[in-house]
Amino acid sequence: PSNASTTGFVFRLIISSKKSGEILPSMNVDSSPVNTEQQPNTSEQEWIYMSVLKDGREFDLVTELLGSKPFDSSDKIAIYCGDRRITYGELNTNINSFANVLKELGIEAGDRVLIVAPDTPEFVYSFLGSMRHGACPVPVNTMLTEDDYYYLLNDSGARLLVTTSGSLASKVEPASGVIKKIFLDQDFDHMLQTASSQPRQFPKKPDEIAFWLYSS
Repeated sequence: PSNASTTGFVFRLIISSKKSGEILPSMNVDSSPVNTEQQPNTSEQEWIYMSVLKDGREFDLVTELLGSKPFDSSDKIAIYCGDRRITYGELNTNINSFANVLKELGIEAGDRVLIVAPDTPEFVYSFLGSMRHGACPVPVNTMLTEDDYYYLLNDSGARLLVTTSGSLASKVEPASGVIKKIFLDQDFDHMLQTASSQPRQFPKKPDEIAFWLYSS
């Protein structure tokens, strides 16, 4: 719960900063592996609500985070990841493209998208792109067991799994046996490049779910 509440607080700070005219800070993404001695307990679930802005009015949380002006001509760096530099223009384009990939796959508003991915720009595209589509991203730890991922897939009711081809999560099938998968190291770039990058914002209300977190 502490991690979840901290995440919510960070989002509040970013939104407040942007609305007050300050520059949205760049996101530093560390792609190095994380070592942990204990596996998280997945028995608890935290729900993060989009309830921090515009009382009762519909809004797009991604736009609130990144700003309402188009980013397609922006060359300011949004993400640093190793030697990679992603501009706000590229970020916005790939968020839109992933949202349209979800549409093409038949993922609907409110559907859960389980994300088991390292801290790379592709994670950001998947996470924010899911929210822009109106889906509910569910990012989880990359160092769990197959049993853990089986539980998470079934408990969340995810209709799409975003992961890498070599992850333990990629081997797991939910009890229903019905789930679509996107592998970041195989077809992801091609899917983004061939999908429309036109924005297709799905309006949501402040009391609807933005994303899920499973607490440790």
